[in-house]
Amino acid sequence: MSASEDFLRIEGFKEVFQPLLPRAEFAGKSFAGDSLEETLNFNAHISTENIFQDSIYELKDVESFIHFTSLQGIFSVLNSGYFRMSEFGHLEDKREILYGASVFGVDPIFNFNYKSIEDLKRNIFCFSSCIANENTKKNNYMWHIYANKRNGGFIEFEMNPWNPFFYNIGKVLYGKKGLAPLESLKDRAIDFYNKNNFFPERFIELMLDVQALHKSEKYSSEEEIRIIYKIEDNPFGDIDTVYRDINSQNELKKFNKLYIDTRNPYLKNKNPEQSVRSILYYYPSIKIKNITLGIDIHSRDKREILDELKKYQKEYEFSISYIDEENDIHSIG
Repeated sequence: MSASEDFLRIEGFKEVFQPLLPRAEFAGKSFAGDSLEETLNFNAHISTENIFQDSIYELKDVESFIHFTSLQGIFSVLNSGYFRMSEFGHLEDKREILYGASVFGVDPIFNFNYKSIEDLKRNIFCFSSCIANENTKKNNYMWHIYANKRNGGFIEFEMNPWNPFFYNIGKVLYGKKGLAPLESLKDRAIDFYNKNNFFPERFIELMLDVQALHKSEKYSSEEEIRIIYKIEDNPFGDIDTVYRDINSQNELKKFNKLYIDTRNPYLKNKNPEQSVRSILYYYPSIKIKNITLGIDIHSRDKREILDELKKYQKEYEFSISYIDEENDIHSIG
């Protein structure tokens, strides 16, 4: 069988993942040796472009997002000019990705390996948010856990462009019910192997994006939306948006910068031949729309905090609000 025929056979593997990700396509595929019959496995990569479109992970009719954080977190963003995306190995839930990947631990064809998954988590980054609507803005759980018991606030923002090439945006599914689509994916994959006698060498890595959007039921109150970035997806390699820093546990970790629009260096330093659109396609920007503060910020500090926030309004052009004891949100002039 010729190499071209073997590559056509690999294309057939799309019947495994396209029921879950209808718009997903291979970005590259290869195999060692002279034929699939010789190696019985192949390497492949799924394009990030439109990967969640028309899937259960897709967001529709969403204008903006909110990110709950402490006051320190708010001012860190404003001072630095970027949101900090954390590697998955640094997130609070130590079963990140493992929760979804555990579905594939039942059959040796998936090569499920705890250490390999932990290694993968070092090169995939996440920024957590919620869809901006009345319910999420008043979510008492989020205010308590992530906004320092209402001593912090949230940042409302837009993503520009909505769907940049190397970044995926999707909604998290929770619990055993949420894992049902991965169970079906597993069954289709096993069936494919039994019929064709070849399989992806690194299946869990191939399907990493969807495993990153599954968490246990106890986190369901978060209604989380994730912006995801993988280093390997970017042909420019370890670009300077990725950097190393010490985290709160005194560990050296990698982070990725997601720039606010007026601070995006790729826009500021573009050459005349480059269009703004082409730059944003690879290096997206964040537009801050609003910062809303919690009601429990100490009164003696409120005026100074507001004065400090207003110093950034001219550059970033955001509004300021606060939430009261009845969960009503009021604008601050």
